[in-house]
Amino acid sequence: MKIAKIVPMIVVFCLFTAGGAYAGNDREPARILSLTGVGKVKYQPDMAIVHIGVVSESPTAALALADNNAAMRQIMKVFRLNFINKKDVQTSSFNISPRYVRLGSVNNARQIPQIAGYNVTNNVQVTIRDIKRLGRVLDSVVKAGSNQIHAISFSLSDIKAKRLEAMKLAVGDAVERANVYAMAGGFKLGKLISLSEPGSGGPQPVFARNMAMSAMADGVPVARGEQTLSMRVNMSWAIE
Repeated sequence: MKIAKIVPMIVVFCLFTAGGAYAGNDREPARILSLTGVGKVKYQPDMAIVHIGVVSESPTAALALADNNAAMRQIMKVFRLNFINKKDVQTSSFNISPRYVRLGSVNNARQIPQIAGYNVTNNVQVTIRDIKRLGRVLDSVVKAGSNQIHAISFSLSDIKAKRLEAMKLAVGDAVERANVYAMAGGFKLGKLISLSEPGSGGPQPVFARNMAMSAMADGVPVARGEQTLSMRVNMSWAIE
């Protein structure tokens, strides 16, 4: 069974008394129009955040660590060659753990786990501010020894300007809707009583048909597409 989607707009006509209960109060109840405005702005990201790391295995923890350190040094060199600032590289996780195997028959409930080697994992979070270098960086770090890349996300360096733009659109949407309801309802809008921001929707990926390929020809093909930033405002007016 299909369920109809509810339009994310709330229109409430509130009747209340400013003096509490109606008993003993001759003042006319205040009339208020309250609704929610929504503003959305689309943009193309110009920077990327990605987690890059190395997982190494060896019979001893020392050997696994040595192999991991050697690979990470080469990866750090790739970052420097691609003009990635040190402040944009941060260790996100580091782990050394034993790798176990079980000895004995499969049907033997007394199988004894035994250490067969060690795994060392080192991951860094990297902010790539020149998105045109993303594909080349991904390709280069794999060649340098990275075998773990995940959690690629995109953002905009000047996200504040887009947020302010979305806020203006949200207020404009609320005002436009209020005027429509006033005209349809045969009343006039009075003074603005309240304006609040209940929260905003963070950047949301929009998967367009023709996404711009941000990677270079010799790098990993990466589609950055578009993102949408949405803002909401709650506004209330007195009804005259």
